[in-house]
Amino acid sequence: MQLNCYLHFNGNAEAALSFYLKALGGRLVLLQRFSDGAQEVPPEFRHHIMHAGLEFDGNILMLSDTMQSASGHGRQVSLSLNLSRDEEDRARELFIALAEGGMVEMPLLPAFWGALLGSVVDRFGVHWLIHCEQ
Repeated sequence: MQLNCYLHFNGNAEAALSFYLKALGGRLVLLQRFSDGAQEVPPEFRHHIMHAGLEFDGNILMLSDTMQSASGHGRQVSLSLNLSRDEEDRARELFIALAEGGMVEMPLLPAFWGALLGSVVDRFGVHWLIHCEQ
């Protein structure tokens, strides 16, 4: 399992990504726009970043634009637990444990890119993403 920081932006993730690439160095390892996904989004949001990853010095910084305000408590940063294919049961256990006393924002379900993905806000207001390759 790997823990990554996931930053959320209100429509300026592309500018933030350019800034972090320059400031931190490294390389872009993933860039998906909302137009790449299967879900319906407002037309003005389709060009925004759904998911991007920047790898630098053995670290991964992930970021996205959000259709919800990223200014609320715990919304600017998510902790993303990334599990391998053989850890699906562990992903489900973690999801249930973190959701206890908190709020499920998105159930742990298959995503169009071939992984399980779910999000919860734990009882302390921390936003978690559980991502498991399938």
